Amino acid sequence: MAGFVRTELANRLASLAEVLVEPVLEAVGDRAVVLTPSGVLAGVPWTLLPGFVGRPVTVAQSATSWLGRRTTPLRLATAGFVAGPRVARAEDEVVAAAKEWPDATVLVGDRANAAARTTDARYSASTVANRIKKIGADIRRLQRAIDEPHYDPQRGYVHATDEQKAARGTRLDPRIAELRDQLAYWTRVRDEQVATGAATNYTREQIHPGDAVKVHGHWRRVVRANPTTVSVESGFGWTDKATYAAIDDHRTAAQVATAAATQ
Repeated sequence: MAGFVRTELANRLASLAEVLVEPVLEAVGDRAVVLTPSGVLAGVPWTLLPGFVGRPVTVAQSATSWLGRRTTPLRLATAGFVAGPRVARAEDEVVAAAKEWPDATVLVGDRANAAARTTDARYSASTVANRIKKIGADIRRLQRAIDEPHYDPQRGYVHATDEQKAARGTRLDPRIAELRDQLAYWTRVRDEQVATGAATNYTREQIHPGDAVKVHGHWRRVVRANPTTVSVESGFGWTDKATYAAIDDHRTAAQVATAAATQ
């Protein structure tokens, strides 16, 4: 299944590259690329697209912000360094790098291992998928807030005027831009997880009643494939629901029948 997922991802990346990358490759040449994509393209894994793979690619919030960082590079007041496990001379390297920041936090040994476990949990496939879903919902909620009607004590709910929408946009656009940056980052993380087989990418089209799916280490019979979840038998007389991102493995009904017949 991992091979199928990788092949499907490669095909989709090639299709995106045909539309987004190939038309500009001649103009770009072998130079680095700076992109300021619109919201609808925020989730594109630019560094995975054929033509951009192996090339320095910067995805900036705006051309103005990127130019500003070029003239006045970001310098953080403090920094943290963690020595990775099983990395030769890791402790020496992080200690040397930390000398550039007077108040830097340096984690080595057991403290570094604890930090690594926390990071692993933050970057688990299910956590990343849930984070993408939540960020997308937050963006849509704020976008609705810009256009939604407002309540007038005399007239009830009335449509927002252009001036009111503009004022809301001025207030909410920075937060929307921040969330889009987060969405782009975590989408790239998930795309890489799928590409390496660390995460699955099942959809409603692949799952059917009678199939079996592995969720949280247990195989369950599929009752119904819903738009965003799959209903499975619990084994106790009722059905449970799981998101498609939570599915670790899948067997068709025919595969289940074949396996049962050979037992």
